[in-house]
Amino acid sequence: NSATALLDVEGAGLRLVDGNDLVLKARTESAAAIMARARLTAGESLSGLVLVTGQPVAVEDLVEDTRYDERHKRAALELGFHGFLSVPLRAHDRILGVLNVYTKRRRQFQQDEIALLGTFADQAALAVEKDRKLQEARGHAARLKALARLNQAVSSSLDIGEVLRVIAEAAAELTGVPAVSFWVAD
Repeated sequence: NSATALLDVEGAGLRLVDGNDLVLKARTESAAAIMARARLTAGESLSGLVLVTGQPVAVEDLVEDTRYDERHKRAALELGFHGFLSVPLRAHDRILGVLNVYTKRRRQFQQDEIALLGTFADQAALAVEKDRKLQEARGHAARLKALARLNQAVSSSLDIGEVLRVIAEAAAELTGVPAVSFWVAD
């Protein structure tokens, strides 16, 4: 929504990189039909082109652009969208995704508008990267806690059953599986 106010546009959406795809993460309600596909591959449609080239793409009229996904083009036509601008989300020389904005009128985006949206996208990319690192740190902390509990249990108990139970719980937590079992040979 901030992107729509920033450039006086009627719709906006954000896609983030997941492997070789762009995955839809957020969009304004007005852009729902023109950003209907949950995943696009690199190079596919205009958003995929931005991902591959790392360069902004501005289109005065989506209806006339042959690179635009046909399903999205039909929705743009039905909803009266014409203008389009997409910029990469960059953090530390990596493209994390793309930010798209849409207008109801034909519009030639000016260089200063493209640069402004690019700066906004860079700030969004830094927030995405910060969130990603925070999630990684939380996961790492959880693994360290599990290992500390395991170390405590192994070093403080002589009960083999209790030690194996704690090892199984820690192994399940650390590997993300629902259950771990031990078979003891007799």
